[in-house]
Amino acid sequence: MLNLYACSAGVKAVVSKLDSLTKGQTLFLEGLQGSAMAVHLASLMQSDPKARFFLVVLNDEDAAAAFHGDLEVLLGEGYSWYYPSPYKRGVKYAQIDSANEILRTDVLSLLANMTESGEMKHSMCVVTYPEALSVKVVAKNTLLHSSMTLEVGKEYNFGEMEKNLYDLGFRHTDYVYEPGEFSIRGSILDVFSFSSELPFRIDFFGDEVDSIRTFDIQSQLSEERVESATLVPFVASMVEERVSFFHFLPRVTILLSKNPAYLCSAVEKIYEEGFSQQAVIERTALNEKEGKETVDLSVAALLIEGTDFARHLMDYPSVVMASRPSSSKGEVIKFSTLAQPLYHKNFELLVQSLADYMQRKFKIYILADNPNQHERLRVIFDQMDSRINFTPIDYSIHTGYIDKKLKACFFTDHQIFDRFHKHQLKTGNARNGKVALSLKELNQFEPGDYVTHVDHGIGQFVGLVRVEKGNVEQEMMKLLYQNGDIVYVSVHALSKVSKYRSRDGEHHASANLAQELGINSKSAPRRKSRTLPAT
Repeated sequence: MLNLYACSAGVKAVVSKLDSLTKGQTLFLEGLQGSAMAVHLASLMQSDPKARFFLVVLNDEDAAAAFHGDLEVLLGEGYSWYYPSPYKRGVKYAQIDSANEILRTDVLSLLANMTESGEMKHSMCVVTYPEALSVKVVAKNTLLHSSMTLEVGKEYNFGEMEKNLYDLGFRHTDYVYEPGEFSIRGSILDVFSFSSELPFRIDFFGDEVDSIRTFDIQSQLSEERVESATLVPFVASMVEERVSFFHFLPRVTILLSKNPAYLCSAVEKIYEEGFSQQAVIERTALNEKEGKETVDLSVAALLIEGTDFARHLMDYPSVVMASRPSSSKGEVIKFSTLAQPLYHKNFELLVQSLADYMQRKFKIYILADNPNQHERLRVIFDQMDSRINFTPIDYSIHTGYIDKKLKACFFTDHQIFDRFHKHQLKTGNARNGKVALSLKELNQFEPGDYVTHVDHGIGQFVGLVRVEKGNVEQEMMKLLYQNGDIVYVSVHALSKVSKYRSRDGEHHASANLAQELGINSKSAPRRKSRTLPAT
């Protein structure tokens, strides 16, 4: 797809206009529907000999995630970054989303180091939305001084490593399971940076870094070797003065949006609403628990005003992917695309539509993540005795479209079969790791809670114990079963254990369940327990 568009008149026209676009000027791209906007930008980024930086600001979170997903599919990693809001649900609730903080810190670290070195090998972009940009961030210098980079083959004072990590704001734990934590076992340092979706396992040989690998939170097994690890703490908790995200952008930035006026009004609305009273109460309680004196939910300190946001937008050249309003100035480049029609699995209508496009000399492309879908469609077309010829593409974009100038139809299988298409963000591993029992949940367990083991069924959590196995002491989860039987589960096999949930969704078992299991949590087993093998 990118090769098709690299030589198109539309992409060439955009490249030539970008060369002359200056601060405060606007270029309008009319007639781009569906994922055609992302496809044209991806083709431009790949074919343009100049390295440009784009900030794509879309109207909401779903649109931004879909746009970023299309760019990643088309270009691969290293071209597009997603910058989300640090909060769940909405800014006013102030509930931190640690997975989103990983993405935000990753972007901030990338931009801080890039502007510091002044190097950009190829075009890049950050995709975001108003809720994300409305929240201020720590200053660039603060971020750079609050991070540490370790590289394979270089020497660092391993004896002082623990103190250095404490100074950066990391917490020492027995096992690493969430960002901001580290553990040291002999010459191995496990640390979970807020700028990485997976924690690092750094193996030292004396003071020299021998190897750096990422590892899985659940299995604790290594996954991929890397040459360096940048360790960044939870910068959102720092009390230093905050600035807008725009302070991190390089000077060559070009803004892409669909409706700049809407973005400004959305940011202003977030500022006016501020943080809810319940959010302030919850944060005050958390501060008291952690020994903090001040409540850090000040609107002026944490959020950007709409007028300031509007001024930032005027500091950069702008490309608006919409029709030019009559009251606006700026050059216009017109495209001719249509959104993919909705067929609702009506294959007769689909065949009729495709046959009509083929008669008009359009080329048909069908995109599908699963190649079997292409064979399925061929079978359906053969059964209907149609002569539909299409070119299969073994990846998919969010929404298909028809390009009238290129005379091509790019249809997606999930739209043809009426299936929902959701892009999996980079932090999917971190989120999915919390489906099974995690170390964090394990620390929240209390003796007497009920759990389900994949092999042994429902049992009762007794506590964490240390068991010597092969002259090595391991921490085990002790479970009590019927007739006093005991199962020891290694913390490295927590994926086999999950919280017990009754039919009504409650975590704790009823008295009837305890009676059925023959477990009495208030008294010791009546007979001598039999220990089952550890799993």
